[in-house]
Amino acid sequence: YRQAGTLTAVRLNEPWFDAGTVESLLEASNFMQDWNDPRSLPESLGKMLSLPLKHDDRGDLIVAEADKHVPFPIRRVFMIMNVQEHGNRGHHAHKTTDVVLVALRGSTLVKLDDGQTKREVKLNQHNQGLLVPAKVWHSMEQFTDDLVLLVLASEPFDEADYLREYEEFQKYIHAARL
Repeated sequence: YRQAGTLTAVRLNEPWFDAGTVESLLEASNFMQDWNDPRSLPESLGKMLSLPLKHDDRGDLIVAEADKHVPFPIRRVFMIMNVQEHGNRGHHAHKTTDVVLVALRGSTLVKLDDGQTKREVKLNQHNQGLLVPAKVWHSMEQFTDDLVLLVLASEPFDEADYLREYEEFQKYIHAARL
């Protein structure tokens, strides 16, 4: 089985071990890799971004430059923190705004839905960002107490850009696909 990105060793001399077992293990390994690997995220739902991490004896420095590490000009920055136990945030989509979510501290589970495909992504690496494109319903939950979630947005705040009701989102996405 797959654990922490590596295939665990299997003893070849076990009586149950045969060619079918190898095939099953490889299929399970590939499934787990796809399911756990944020790089396998369907493009319609977003993309994981690696932010350069520089480390020296003074500490860590993480860089996020617009149009280089973040694929858009950054027009708004805000942070989410001190979320109550069992709290959740988001539950909306944007018509035109793309966002990048970075868990600077702690972790959260991000749920993504493009109207056809749904996926969950755990954010817990301070040098990884999750690009959530416009027209993707997103929500965040399972916050750790220490979570500081940085949000980089491609557009300034505009209430008209928000789809706050899921049914409204579904109609908007359906119309956009026609």
